[in-house]
Amino acid sequence: MADGSCPALRAGQGEARRDNGGVPPASVAVLLAAHNRVATTLRCLEDLQFLALDGLGLEIFLVDDGSSDGTGPQVAARFPKVHLFVGDGSLYWGGGMRLVFGEALARGFDFYLLLNDDTHLHPHALEAMVRAGNAALESLGRPAIVVGSVADPEGGGLSYGGWVARRGGLWPLSWPSWEKAAPDPVQWRECATMNGNCVLIPAAVAERVGNLDPTFRHVGGDLDYGLRARQAGFPVVIAPGFVGVCALNRGLPPWRDRRRSLVQRWSALRGPKGFPVAGWAAFVRRHKGPLWVIPWALPYLAFWLREVGLLLRGRP
Repeated sequence: MADGSCPALRAGQGEARRDNGGVPPASVAVLLAAHNRVATTLRCLEDLQFLALDGLGLEIFLVDDGSSDGTGPQVAARFPKVHLFVGDGSLYWGGGMRLVFGEALARGFDFYLLLNDDTHLHPHALEAMVRAGNAALESLGRPAIVVGSVADPEGGGLSYGGWVARRGGLWPLSWPSWEKAAPDPVQWRECATMNGNCVLIPAAVAERVGNLDPTFRHVGGDLDYGLRARQAGFPVVIAPGFVGVCALNRGLPPWRDRRRSLVQRWSALRGPKGFPVAGWAAFVRRHKGPLWVIPWALPYLAFWLREVGLLLRGRP
């Protein structure tokens, strides 16, 4: 930039709200949901203090969803400027993020950063994301959601970030589907949707697309938001390189954990962290095309086929 300012602060994505020596500052609402991992949450908040913020002003909105480990009081004591909200444990990720997103939208910001508290950002992460957003704006002519890719500490590969479109199933019974997309090391690239681990949403997008859909209590809300944004005409792009670190969840899904009873496994599959019947139906009906009932049924069918197969093989 000829004027030396951070490119993304030129925004077409919200007018300057304050004066900063001629450089238009941009306000960023950082949105977090926490539950019973106080050390992880505090480390994330500490990381945010060391971000390179050339012309950017941060306000942090965090919901403690019924933690029993002292997350809320410790956040309040160590980070008194954080806007802290308290849930009763029933919000999950989707409900918690929707709560803080709504609070931030009511106040009005230039950008909204969805951030998982187990994501540890590099110092120049936010700067890289806003620059990628401005470059995409220049090229595509529309404000873009910017996805920050995060690396798995074990091996350094992609853990969470953007997703690109592919086709699933066999023709003619094919339906839209998506797969993870590694970032380009140098340039931003377009994608179809994203994980919500680290996502920068410009005000123009948030004002049009709105908040996360309350249909999704825990999973699916981030993927749905990116897809809805594209349907509204806003691109979703992946910032170049990795912006931080976040461990890939390698845990065995509870519906496949043989230490649980059959009833418990079946309940977990249909629970908030699995494939809840209504939420999963809403997602596939909205995004999987006219044959959506086929992908909707697959998780439940696969569960029972696996259970019957184990039974036939004599496994308890």
